Amino acid sequence: MRCLFFRFDGQPVLLVEEGGYLSYLGFVEGEGKDETSLLLRWKAEVEEYLSGSRKAFDLPYRLDASPFAQKVYEATLAIPYGETRTYAELLGPKYARAVGHALACNPLALVIPCHRVVGVSDPFLYRYGPDLKKRLLELEKRKR
Repeated sequence: MRCLFFRFDGQPVLLVEEGGYLSYLGFVEGEGKDETSLLLRWKAEVEEYLSGSRKAFDLPYRLDASPFAQKVYEATLAIPYGETRTYAELLGPKYARAVGHALACNPLALVIPCHRVVGVSDPFLYRYGPDLKKRLLELEKRKR
């Protein structure tokens, strides 16, 4: 496992590579200066996304998740850039709470754009805080 920690516009970003794939992308404090070619390419794509010049990611990632979480992540990936869906809209109202739990465990922020899923009563609930979610949604809305 190799890690690369960096900051973009003051925001901490941690990337983790395992076996030639990105296995974690999160907005957390961390340590790591492994500058593998894959991590450096992922860093560049994340920086492009956060600056508004990239709308999707092209590099390899691995996502180990339950079949239900996989279904949630696939539905989340289908949300177009700059748009949002509610937890209930993703897989139906019956699954809204389970969808929220699966997205709270998403190990690949931005890649699986869980910030595009909003709550009805609290639209900015987000693992990494409401301010970051607002920034990401505003960025996508401006660059759509």
